[in-house]
Amino acid sequence: MDNRELLFVVGSMGSGGAERVASIIANHLVKRGWRISIAMLLDGTIYYELDPAIALYDFSRPNKKYLLNVLHWVSSLRKLNKKKNFRASLAFFLKGGLISRYAFRGTATRVIARESEDPRHSRRGRVMMRVLDHNLAKIDAVVFQSEYQKNCYPKAVSDKGKVILNPVVVPTLHRQCKKENLIVSVGRLIDGKRYDVLVEAFALFSLTHPSFTLKIFGEGSARDAIAKHIASLGLSDKALLMGNSKDVLLEMSKAQVFVLTSDAEGQPNALIEAMLLGVPSISSRWNGVDDIISDGIDGLIVDKGDIAGFAVAMSLIIDDSSLSRKLSQNAIAKQSAFSIEKIVEEWETLIIGADDHGK
Repeated sequence: MDNRELLFVVGSMGSGGAERVASIIANHLVKRGWRISIAMLLDGTIYYELDPAIALYDFSRPNKKYLLNVLHWVSSLRKLNKKKNFRASLAFFLKGGLISRYAFRGTATRVIARESEDPRHSRRGRVMMRVLDHNLAKIDAVVFQSEYQKNCYPKAVSDKGKVILNPVVVPTLHRQCKKENLIVSVGRLIDGKRYDVLVEAFALFSLTHPSFTLKIFGEGSARDAIAKHIASLGLSDKALLMGNSKDVLLEMSKAQVFVLTSDAEGQPNALIEAMLLGVPSISSRWNGVDDIISDGIDGLIVDKGDIAGFAVAMSLIIDDSSLSRKLSQNAIAKQSAFSIEKIVEEWETLIIGADDHGK
């Protein structure tokens, strides 16, 4: 295998979950002798630490119309490929896979795209989903985070699918952190994460557990609305919006409970990180959650939007030390499934072994 050039196609390298996965995989593939280039199409932001050997290309043009940008991205990727002769292109969002298909059409570069959303609850719309279905059937492989995601697609796409979990790396020493009277949640501050449900549930929980604080880590367009909601409940001194933090794993490890209230998820890194840190975790019942949590064994699952249910689940964990300990120990035992070495090997096998279908 002489060609060790790989291209990662991303929206940006900002603070999102897909970007975090891309950074972890890229850094580890560099260590395995691959030469990595990252093309950022939407935004040149870089949040996560990247190996200095990785070449970065900012093809974003935020003030241009989308159709003009599509033509620009296809042209830019094609020109870059003439210089680099990529063995494969790995798109970490599906529209990036569509763009890659046209950029590398007629070349030997293999095109792989990764699904990071719940296909039945995305905002792509019917027309875009049909466009994606058609184009994904023409590329070399599609990476899914769960069998549920894979089964949402037509056979022509799912037959090219490979389920690869997100790699999750947590410092094991953080498990020894002293616990605080703290509930924690991590994610983008957007409507779909349902922080309205979380703060309402915390308000109920606080009636019987007044010494606890809620910390929410992340940034997003719903920040002001969430802050107003918190203030309306009289919780401004107890429910805190912490913004982004590069020490978020340490902060999570101090919590007695992690809570995820989303309506839909792909494979939420923060939930898995909390579980592997040994923080007893509660999640809403989104499609695919059963691939991560066995309810009552290594975490608790609550119906979406059930404010009282989330409050009860928090109380159960805080009030029952044996339950808390069981959830923590069983969650930590899942670490091997998310091993970085195992998952990078799966990606490498896919890169090397993907069938070369016509693009």
